[in-house]
Amino acid sequence: MAHEQSEHRHRWLTCMDEFADFIQNVDTPRDLPVEPITIALIDDGVDINEQSLHAKIIGGRSFCQRDPHQTLSKPYYVTSGGHGTVMASLICRVFPKAQLYVVKLDEHISENMKRQITAKSAAKVVSLYNIHAIIANF
Repeated sequence: MAHEQSEHRHRWLTCMDEFADFIQNVDTPRDLPVEPITIALIDDGVDINEQSLHAKIIGGRSFCQRDPHQTLSKPYYVTSGGHGTVMASLICRVFPKAQLYVVKLDEHISENMKRQITAKSAAKVVSLYNIHAIIANF
């Protein structure tokens, strides 16, 4: 089962890389300006130290609860598991003109020891930004 999941992930990433290569090699008229697009990345944060993303992140917001023991916040520019950073890199590979607005959702460890977003933080994002659906894969 684990090997099958790994192979499926590998095929998906290969497919996305091939799509990115195709998109980047499409001929566009020279007089047609390519405008940047803003993409909201709703995930576990993005590592601001990732060099390839420095100029791509235009802002963000964290919906994480403050740690009551350490009274520390969990900002959007600190990833809790690396997933958001990987997704940001992939988005920027497919869309080189992308500008990212990072939204970090609150999460907890579930009974089966996996990271899981909290419904409360997702609901806040939905109500604030008038989002119709959130698709999360972590």
